[in-house]
This record gives sequence, structure tokens and C-alpha cells, in this order.
Amino acid sequence: MIESQSAWAVIAKDPELILWGSHDGYDDEINEYYTYDSQVGNYRNVQVGDLVFVKGSEHLLGFGQIESIISEPGEKVLRKCPKCGGSPEMRTVKSPKWRCTRGCKYEFSDAELVFETINVIKFKASYRNTWTDANFPLAKANVFEFQSNRDTQSAIRPLELSRVPELIMALAGSSDLPMGSISEIPDLIIGGHRIQIGKRRIGQQEFRLSLIGFHGEKCLISGAQPACVLEASHIRKFADHESHAVDGGLLLRRDFHTLFDRYLLRINPETWKVETAPQIHKYPTYGSVHLQQLEIETQRRPSADLLAEHFEKSKLIFAA
Repeated sequence: MIESQSAWAVIAKDPELILWGSHDGYDDEINEYYTYDSQVGNYRNVQVGDLVFVKGSEHLLGFGQIESIISEPGEKVLRKCPKCGGSPEMRTVKSPKWRCTRGCKYEFSDAELVFETINVIKFKASYRNTWTDANFPLAKANVFEFQSNRDTQSAIRPLELSRVPELIMALAGSSDLPMGSISEIPDLIIGGHRIQIGKRRIGQQEFRLSLIGFHGEKCLISGAQPACVLEASHIRKFADHESHAVDGGLLLRRDFHTLFDRYLLRINPETWKVETAPQIHKYPTYGSVHLQQLEIETQRRPSADLLAEHFEKSKLIFAA
């Protein structure tokens, strides 16, 4: 059995969702591994057996227990301010594009950007077989209270080990975990069921947590449900638009999500009633929700335009 030595909150930033300043960032696959290098604080202290809680842009996404750490020499290209050598930030609205984050606050364009290549040791901490998604949208700011120090800068921050069970319970939402002490965590993760992980679309877990944060632990159709059975459904298929806008998603129980994706269930955007295809009316669970009126506040309703698109596409299935 892997013994848990320490627990860490680590920051992972999707390369397509973040503007890096001083360097190009890291190759993280959030539910499989975390990468860092010898310039990151606490890099020496992270060990096999440690628990890592991965924070995204808005939420704590989940946790895993490190199964292996691979290290190798490498290079890192740093971007620097041409005046003071400080780290710059990239801007998308203001011009020029770059602004020094140090005292000089110098603003400059790409042409003045200074590059420096340094030698580092690169690390890859893997936890694929022990990863558990967060059920509840714990904001990354709330993770600060579980830290063992007041560090607000490091990408790898130590957590108070005695409070880790409390943190896991917070992430579980309405799902109870059989846990009384930190010593039980390795059994919970390493033993029992192993989760088979596949490649996930960027931001999918953040999208789900944002929907739970917005609507609560509630399926649009069946009402209050344990967070672990709630899934984020894109009204318009993600492959068609690659957007995670909250009004473009539905929070649905897994079975309703499957039916919605297969056009066997739809939401009428004019009446705001659930409609199920005739083929599934023989199943009491789904026949009973046909023409069910949705009780949802106007300001929390998903996009009627997107629902109209889905409604139109479902006509062939409903007519079969």
C-alpha cells in the first residue's frame, strides 16, 4: 500500500484558457498527471504517496494519490522585461501587449520582449488510477483555509494533513464518504474500485462544477440528486462550438443526459416542458416526465435559442 506522507494543493492551468506571462506553462492532464519543474517552490518535497488536490481556473477539480514521479533534465524559456528583467504579464485588451509585474511597470510590445533559456529538472507526478473528480464546486479561494501556511504565490502549496478528510467531504457534496481519519485515505483511493480515465475535453470538469454552483445539486428534470450522479450536458454538441457557457448547458442526471444527447428527450423552449420520444414512453420513469412543466427561474433558464436547435434536430427521432 502507498503511504500518504503529505497533501498539496496544486494549480493546473489549461493552456487554451490561460494567458501565460513569464513562460509557456506546463503540460498537465488534470485527471492523470501534474507537471512542474525545479523552479517551482516545494518541488523537492512532493513524494510518491502524497495526495494532490488540483485547482483549475475557478474550482478545485478533484484529487489523487501520486503513484509515480518521473524526472528528467530539460530547458525552460523565460520571458523578461527589457528594462528590469522582471516577469511580464500578457494583456489582451490594453496595448501594448506586455506589462512588467515588478516595480518598473514598463509596458512594451513583442519586439522588445527578452527571452532567457535556463536549465531545469522537469517532473511528472502521475495519479491516473487514483483520481477522483470533485462532486461539489468548491471555489479555489476556499481551499486557502485548508493550507498549512499563508502562501498565496506558489503553484504547489502544503495542506494541513489533519484537515484533508474535511476537504474531501466538502468535495463530495451530498455523497457521504466512509472516512474518519487521514489514515483511511489510502485505503479509500488505492483499494476498491479503480476509475478508468479517458481523455477529457478541456474545461469539462470546470463546466460541470460551474453548473452545480449556479443551479445547486439539482437535475433540471428530476430535482434534487446526489452531486455524483449529475452531469453537464451541452445543449449544442461541444464538438460543434467548443464552448462551456453556463447558459449553453443543462445539469442532468446521467440517464436523462444520455437520452437528451440521443434526442430521445427534449425541452420545448416555448412551453418549458419536458418531452420524451414515444419509443421510451413504455418505461415508467421516462413516460411519467413527458409534458412535465419545468420549474426554473427565468434568470436561470438555459439558452432558448440553443434548445430550439436541439428541439428541431430531435424531430426525426420523435417521428420514428
